[in-house]
Amino acid sequence: MNKLPVLAVVPVMLLAAALLLGGGGARFAAPEIGLELVFAVLAAGWMALALEQPGDGPAIARRVWLAAALIVLLPLFQLVPLPPALWQALPGREPARAAFATLGPQAPWRPWSLTPDATLGSLLAMAPAAAMLVMAAAQNRGGRQALLALIAGAALASLVAGAAQLSSGAMRFYYPDERFLDGFQAGHNAEADLLLAGMVALAGCVAAGRGALGGLAVAGTAFASGLLALGVVLTASRAGMALLAPALAAEVAILAPRLRLPGRRLALLALAAGALGAFGLAIARHDTALARAFARFGNAEELRPAIWRDSALALRSYWPAGAGMGSFTAVYPRAEQLDSIRAGYINRAHDDYLELLIEAGLPGALVLAAFAAMLALAAWRVWSEAGADPQRRGAAAILALIALHAVVDYPLRTMALACMTSSCAGMLLSAPRGGARKVDGSQ
Repeated sequence: MNKLPVLAVVPVMLLAAALLLGGGGARFAAPEIGLELVFAVLAAGWMALALEQPGDGPAIARRVWLAAALIVLLPLFQLVPLPPALWQALPGREPARAAFATLGPQAPWRPWSLTPDATLGSLLAMAPAAAMLVMAAAQNRGGRQALLALIAGAALASLVAGAAQLSSGAMRFYYPDERFLDGFQAGHNAEADLLLAGMVALAGCVAAGRGALGGLAVAGTAFASGLLALGVVLTASRAGMALLAPALAAEVAILAPRLRLPGRRLALLALAAGALGAFGLAIARHDTALARAFARFGNAEELRPAIWRDSALALRSYWPAGAGMGSFTAVYPRAEQLDSIRAGYINRAHDDYLELLIEAGLPGALVLAAFAAMLALAAWRVWSEAGADPQRRGAAAILALIALHAVVDYPLRTMALACMTSSCAGMLLSAPRGGARKVDGSQ
């Protein structure tokens, strides 16, 4: 029995499930638990089949295994019980130390994390992303094409669901009272990320096709990208709208080598497309939904600066050990200033990097730096080489968009976007550079 097709199909199935069902985040536990169970079964089966291969295909580089291990080891180590003298010496443990002091002289062993239950939940939610990283890195050209096509297709399907949401209020999967387009995601910012990724993934798919690009392919790509760009605007995500320019630039850069157009003509074409888009948006401002989206740029009640200020205070309280993955909602109120308290509670730092440092401290900073260096080096190689794989260029561009949005939001805190991002990281890192194990097809 030829097991290689199974190794290509399983990652596509799992990513599809994540994009369709994993957009709710921690507030919607049932879909996440279901996804975690599905990933556990299928990813374990995939790994068993992969390790049975005789080594006649592309390799999974050691750096991929290392990256996947770092994803799960960080929260895992935070769950290891520590002797009382050690955990009491960690910064920010004063309330816990005082509470246990009332129980008597014999303090219990406690884990590094202040919220071990939330850290365990983070571990279970991060494991599928680690699995997608390895499985995507094992894919050949056809497998990468399927993953990119899935991202583009899921973005278009989510856009269709979002259109139904705006026109009739139907197809709201998470928050019935949401005013903006959110598609399969629980938040409009996450939906903007999916649509932006879909634009770039579409360009990568088209550019990776065989033969010269015809006018029909270019027109179809431009039309679909225009719809997705309009969807980004309708999400009313300000960061998403700001990222439209780099997303479109990435599309042009990915497609340009296949267009066979002189540089001057290509520049004029891009300028004309940008002018047409700007003119269209100027006219569309009179549309109610679009006007509501643009009005968000004048929002005087922006809470992010206050959240970042208070999050920085929390960071100083728990640095360098960190409070534990998933602990943000438990530790943030201790640092929250009176002038930033609102009726609701703050669920995220609205900055993935800042939140990681609060929860994981210096170890998290080192892991983040290792990931950034690894991916930046791979992206530089892909974009600097003439005739480089457009699939990997598309994956690198998607990672850059997510990384930029993570400065002002939390795109990596849902399984949908975490699995999509790790898939792109796997595709980018899929070209082995020594020290790897072969599991599947050709590069």
